[in-house]
Amino acid sequence: MSAYSTYDRIMEGGFIAEDICIPRKFLVNLVTIFFPPLGVIYHQYLLEFPEPTKIFISIILTALFYFPGLIYSLNVVSCSGGNQNLGYCGSSDTDATEDVLINAGVNT
Repeated sequence: MSAYSTYDRIMEGGFIAEDICIPRKFLVNLVTIFFPPLGVIYHQYLLEFPEPTKIFISIILTALFYFPGLIYSLNVVSCSGGNQNLGYCGSSDTDATEDVLINAGVNT
């Protein structure tokens, strides 16, 4: 238990004494919400530009209307993992059903 009250922590600046860890995915999604093509450009930059056409599609959709560009860009940033582990990435040659059975301890 701390010797300082919440008021003392706020007023003396010790309220957040520990480091704050903000995941990279959160920041990329935040940038994507404010300007969708920039999020796609940054995501493609991290993957060394494997599909630059996604950037142009995002720019065109955002120029037409904001929401189609936003939906497309969030889909690109969140669903196309590439080298990043953004979702389920099984390392085996089996499909998801077999992976669930393997994790449950059932031999196939």
